[in-house]
Amino acid sequence: MSVENRPQSCRNKEQQIRAAARDLFMAQGYRPTSMDQIAQKADVSKTTLYAYFASKEALFVAMINEEKRRLGLFVPETLPDGPVDAREVLMQMGRGMIRLHCDRAAMGSFRTVLAEACQSPELARTMWAEGPSKFLARTTILMAQLAERAGLKIDDPETAAVHFLALVRGDWHLHILMDRTFVPDPAELEKRLVAAVDFFLMRTA
Repeated sequence: MSVENRPQSCRNKEQQIRAAARDLFMAQGYRPTSMDQIAQKADVSKTTLYAYFASKEALFVAMINEEKRRLGLFVPETLPDGPVDAREVLMQMGRGMIRLHCDRAAMGSFRTVLAEACQSPELARTMWAEGPSKFLARTTILMAQLAERAGLKIDDPETAAVHFLALVRGDWHLHILMDRTFVPDPAELEKRLVAAVDFFLMRTA
């Protein structure tokens, strides 16, 4: 049964467990966190915890899938009907990416996976497949639509997506990952985004 089709009380309990696990994973890492600690922080019994999640890995994967569902809040799956302004679409895509990388929960999950990548490569592979890979796939679709509907000179939508995302990310993305206290200046991010879009359009318009 999907999360959406479960009774409200069950959804609340599951969200309560996920929130507790996320806080612990972000505070002390994946491996040091035990199911006992998660149950205690979520204020549920271990029996209840295991009724929802068979293992710590299953719980972490569920958290990743939750982030995947939230991806639609940052990047649309397709362009809306009607006239297409390439610059405005690229600005919206860039702002969505900025919001994603400034999102505390999303970045907390990334940090946890990066810290555990060597010891738990399967978690890193899952995060890549359900996070960055999905983000790139959506951006690739949008690039293909911009080529078709806005006349941008894009022969390889996936390569164009990789280049655009790299331009938008710059160095602030790494700064956020490495320093959880770092809060980038919104005005500076907007300025950099405008420069990234200008550069991209110079090569494709």
